[in-house]
Amino acid sequence: MPVMLARDLLHTVQDTIRTQFWVRVPTGSDFEAAAFLDEVQILGFEFVVGVRSTRRTEHSVHLTVADCPRIRYIKLQNWPHDTLTLGGIQHG
Repeated sequence: MPVMLARDLLHTVQDTIRTQFWVRVPTGSDFEAAAFLDEVQILGFEFVVGVRSTRRTEHSVHLTVADCPRIRYIKLQNWPHDTLTLGGIQHG
């Protein structure tokens, strides 16, 4: 349900906002479904996704995002979009 609510909300953004501003949609790992992110791009927005540290990469060895602290560009397994740029946030 939250994904459908988010989709409905994005569809209400006026064209004047879309054309005058660079809109980025911040999402969490609950919203990393390809269908939702495809729709965000179709609407002309960019997205920033919080990815779980346990998310697997396309590396030949089974690595997760957490295994790659120094890598800044990464391709996720089952990710239909471009290579990601990683940014880390330390909590605490």
